[in-house]
Amino acid sequence: MALISKRGTPTLGFAAAVEALRALGEQPIRLGQVEQSDPPCYFQLFFAGRRGISRRCLGVDRQHVRPRN
Repeated sequence: MALISKRGTPTLGFAAAVEALRALGEQPIRLGQVEQSDPPCYFQLFFAGRRGISRRCLGVDRQHVRPRN
């Protein structure tokens, strides 16, 4: 979270997702993702529990994400 804040990358629901995930403690979670091309956004989904209930979703504006080397 600190790196995204430092870079000024626009996000959606990031702080709330981190807080909710911390509250789950050691409970296992499953991850999902959705990428959108117009506008370029990346969404990370977090699922927990036996029914795979979505606990949170966060979005990142990919226009501001630097490619990895």
